[in-house]
Amino acid sequence: MIADIANEVAQGEAVTLAAAARLLPGRNGGRVSPNTVLRWILHGCKGLGGHTVRLEGVRVGSAWCTSKGAVNRFVTALSIPTTPPAPPPRSAAKQAGVELERLGL
Repeated sequence: MIADIANEVAQGEAVTLAAAARLLPGRNGGRVSPNTVLRWILHGCKGLGGHTVRLEGVRVGSAWCTSKGAVNRFVTALSIPTTPPAPPPRSAAKQAGVELERLGL
C-alpha cells in the first residue's frame, strides 16, 4: 500500500490534497475539503460493511500528497460491501433445548 503510493509519487503522479478534493463530489453539490482528504489519509472512512478504509497518502517534506490511482482505489474500496460475519452455530442452543425438554422444563 505505502509502496504503491510511493511509486506513484516517484513517477510524478502525485496530487496535492486540494487537487484530490477537486476530484470528488461533495455532499449536496458542495465540495470536499482538503482537510477531509487529510482525515481520510490519517483516520480513514467507514465502508459499506462497517470496515474502515484509508486513503493512501505520503508526506513529501511538509506537504501531504496522494495520487489519482489512490483516490480511485479508495472510492472502490468504500463501495465494495463486505459480507457479514457468519452467525454462530446453533447446535449448542439446540442441544440446550433438548436437555431442557428431557428435564421437563
